[in-house]
Amino acid sequence: MTRWMLAITSLFLLTGCINNASSVIQSENVLPKDFHKISFSPERGYSEFLVMKATDQTTFKELWDFYNFSGEVSNPEFDENGVLFIGTYENTCESVVSSTKSIEGNLTIDIDSEMGSCGEDIAIPRSFIVEWDKDDLNKLNHVVFPEGHEEIKVPFKKLDEIEKELSKKTE
Repeated sequence: MTRWMLAITSLFLLTGCINNASSVIQSENVLPKDFHKISFSPERGYSEFLVMKATDQTTFKELWDFYNFSGEVSNPEFDENGVLFIGTYENTCESVVSSTKSIEGNLTIDIDSEMGSCGEDIAIPRSFIVEWDKDDLNKLNHVVFPEGHEEIKVPFKKLDEIEKELSKKTE
């Protein structure tokens, strides 16, 4: 009986640490220009990521254009939420954000590929816009992406940092 109570209590406490209140509000086969120069990858063989955040409409519009999203700019509600722009590559099977959760002060985002016979050596651009709690976003410096048994901590980048980074590489 004690084991059951311990298991139920542990499950309840763990559930309290997880927040799946986010939603993907846009996903397209686009990436920023020079993605390979500005993206983050801890080492060869791991996915490349570029993660940026917007907590106001002006930054959102700038990042929408920077990531090359098409069509009309949507108007997320920025009173309580902000958004993450996530750029990466997928293979021939489409990638989806399967879960987003906040665990111990880290935002963890699982990106999975659809099942099927996928061309593993093919890199197709994929970007997501994920809505998340604005207060949480303001406290965060990075996002965690699980990759197998590893966790990749990807720092947020800002447009002005990227512009400086690119200007140094062209000198």
